[in-house]
Amino acid sequence: MSDVDLRQQGSAPGTFRGLTIALMLLLGIVGFSGVLLLGAYAPDLQSGRNGGTHALSNSAVGFSGL
Repeated sequence: MSDVDLRQQGSAPGTFRGLTIALMLLLGIVGFSGVLLLGAYAPDLQSGRNGGTHALSNSAVGFSGL
């Protein structure tokens, strides 16, 4: 005789339970929504003090440099 496991096919514990899949799906949706939200409002969240060549710059090339 061989040493084959004769358990039924569905009796092995699953790797991913329903709660785990629901939690991963929820975290993915929240993360994706956050990326979209920050991508949409990113220009409004910047202060304009990044030292680039624009009017609000504090560097020597902005209006404060004059």
